[in-house]
Amino acid sequence: MPINPEAVGTESEPYQASWTSKDALLYAVGIGAGTGELAFTTENTSGVDQQVFPTFAVVVGWGAGSAMRGIGTFNPAMLVHGQQAITLHKPLPVSGSVTMRGRISAIHDKGKAAVVVTETVATDDSDGQPMFTNVSSAFIRGEGGWGGDRGPSGPVNVPPDSAPDHQVTYQTSPDQALVYRLSGDRNPLHSDPA
Repeated sequence: MPINPEAVGTESEPYQASWTSKDALLYAVGIGAGTGELAFTTENTSGVDQQVFPTFAVVVGWGAGSAMRGIGTFNPAMLVHGQQAITLHKPLPVSGSVTMRGRISAIHDKGKAAVVVTETVATDDSDGQPMFTNVSSAFIRGEGGWGGDRGPSGPVNVPPDSAPDHQVTYQTSPDQALVYRLSGDRNPLHSDPA
């Protein structure tokens, strides 16, 4: 069965995800942090307390109990992560456990593709309070064309018509995507040259 546009509103069962200091460190190195960010890349540097990048919330529980399972079938090699928003309700601890619940909030027909929007709320298992909320969209090539709502289109974050105030350039490691995928995002886009 192809993507089912009637899946909007589908919720996942609650699922638990946990992480350790090592998971947070691996994620930091996977996104390119190094010796200049010791608070994120080490846990035992004298006088430096370990911290967790706020974007680590994106990979916590990656795909474990996602509401995406309810949208039908598609070729995962055709999926590209479209947009991502994270709301932190409190700082991420170095290690922790959350209970997550996902929901399909929209499915848009872009003609030659579908855009699936999910919202996932993570509740801190230690106190029952919200820790973070992820809202993401997946652009899935070859899955549109059923005549549904196109959803939002056009420029959203239009840059000003001027030179930038400041520019920073970083060189990424040729193997960085191979390290990043070890945080849970095993999409072949990160590792398969084809």
